Parts: sequence; C-alpha cells; structure tokens
Amino acid sequence: MQRHYTLLNKKMDKEKNNKKSERSVFKDAMRELKQIASSKHSKIKTNKLINDVMPENSLNKNISFDNLTHIDGNESLSYRTSGVRKKEMLRLKRGNIKINFEIDLHGLTQNEAHDKLESLITMHAREGLKCGIVIHGKGLRSENNEPKLKMLTNQILRSHHCVIAFNSATAKDGGPGAVYVLLKNLENNDNRY
Repeated sequence: MQRHYTLLNKKMDKEKNNKKSERSVFKDAMRELKQIASSKHSKIKTNKLINDVMPENSLNKNISFDNLTHIDGNESLSYRTSGVRKKEMLRLKRGNIKINFEIDLHGLTQNEAHDKLESLITMHAREGLKCGIVIHGKGLRSENNEPKLKMLTNQILRSHHCVIAFNSATAKDGGPGAVYVLLKNLENNDNRY
C-alpha cells in the first residue's frame, strides 16, 4: 500500500512540474505581446440606442458599386449572424413573420438606393421595428439585365450593424426580387421577433 502511495505522489509531482513548465512557456510567450490600442471591437456596448452607436452622418459610404458580388436576378439571398436561432431563420425563410416596414428601391439609382436603404434601416431600428421587407427587384429592366440594386442590397445588409438576418422573400411577397430583413432589438438585446 505504501509503495502505491509513493508512486501516486511521484506521478502527481511530475504532473505539477509539467504544468509549471507549460505555465512558464505560456508566460514567456505572453511577455513579448504588447497591448493594442482600443478599437471599435474592443468594448461591447450594451443597452445603447443606435444614436449612441452610429450618428446620422456616419452612413457606410465605402461601398464600391464596381466591386459588388455578382448575383443572378433569380438567385435567393440568405444571411444570418450567430445570434439568430435556426428556428427564427426558418420562420424568416417561410415568410411567417409580421412585417413592420417596407422599403421599395425600384427606379432608384445605386447612390439613391444606397442612401435610402442605409438611412431607413437605421431609422427603423431606432423606432424598435423588428422585421420588414426590402424590395430591390430582379434587374429585368436594368442595363444588361444585371440586378444592380439586388447586389447592392445584399452588400449593404450584410455590413449594416443593425441587420442580424435577411432572406429572399416568398413568392407572395416578391420572391427573389425582395428580402425579409430582421433587425436588432437595440433596447434589450433580445433579437427574437
């Protein structure tokens, strides 16, 4: 029995030494690191109104209309952030949602559509509206039948800080010529609708 106890102690001492050496290696590696200046990602703001997060004049003007990801007019769009449950996304895909707002981009230039979509998404999020529809069309009447507004909508919605999910609408609401959009609930961090 004594021998077993001695072997157990030796094994535990060896594990402690291994842990110490792992710790010292880790500390040595960390010693060389330097703290970076804080960025917009370093602090998470909770329970803030959108006014505090994004002022009116800070709309995303960095979108290049020449480098939009090509999408076919009949192609479905879909996007969700990690905070959106699969069940909620399925409801969005099926159109089993209450639509609180509609944004129609038909007939607008890319610049006009960009400004309208950015500002209205921000405004609707401020108002606490959760779900809406953006009508962008399929590009059937545009130059080369290219769905420029659809491609623009896809890029803006993916990068907009208020959008947590979107999906092409069902046939009754415009099919691939429109998307359902789910916005963040900024007041209580609850993204359910």
